[in-house]
Amino acid sequence: MDKLAIVAELLPVFAALAVGRRLSRPSRLIAILFVLWFCEDMAQQVLIHLHHNNNWLLHLTMPVEAALLLWAFSLWQDSQVARRAILLAVPIYVVVWLVLQVFVESLDRLSQYAGPMSYLLVLAVAAFTLVSKSARAVSPGWRQPWFWISAGMIIDMGSQVALNPIANILIATHQRSFAIFQAFGAVSILSYSLTTWGILCERRHPSSGGSSSLPRWQLES
Repeated sequence: MDKLAIVAELLPVFAALAVGRRLSRPSRLIAILFVLWFCEDMAQQVLIHLHHNNNWLLHLTMPVEAALLLWAFSLWQDSQVARRAILLAVPIYVVVWLVLQVFVESLDRLSQYAGPMSYLLVLAVAAFTLVSKSARAVSPGWRQPWFWISAGMIIDMGSQVALNPIANILIATHQRSFAIFQAFGAVSILSYSLTTWGILCERRHPSSGGSSSLPRWQLES
């Protein structure tokens, strides 16, 4: 299932290619993120094959991936205050991530603090986007790209928050539970499928999902 989940990371990328020039900036950033995720997972597989530790790669790519996600969600906000707040969270997160990496984290283990913090941050922003835009949307939210992509990220980030502590416990106690990782792989595939559908929604619906009288700063998104 974990190998299938890696392949499924390409689904949003193919969807973005199918939409083509009509793809909005937020969805374009999401597609770029999935390309990075796929490349990262392939690099991890190579390191495993060479019997090298691959956890350091996750530590280094974490701030880039979080920044892409927060940037994408900021472009979907109906409020300029919310948009700026999300963008402001990016440099604050990077500083906290750097402090944790230098003084707390160990590169040879899965992230115990920076990773869950990153997932919780994106989870909160995705949930805020889903709730706030659903409350203001003129057309049904389930017909809009942000609805499905937000839902997909909520599922994915929520599972990742639980995965890291569980994986670290299993590693520390020298236990293996393939069933747990298979379950997380299935959840990831569900998340990627929802994101893919959200991107495909852009073939017929704009990504803003709000009223037709949007401010100029949002129309540029």
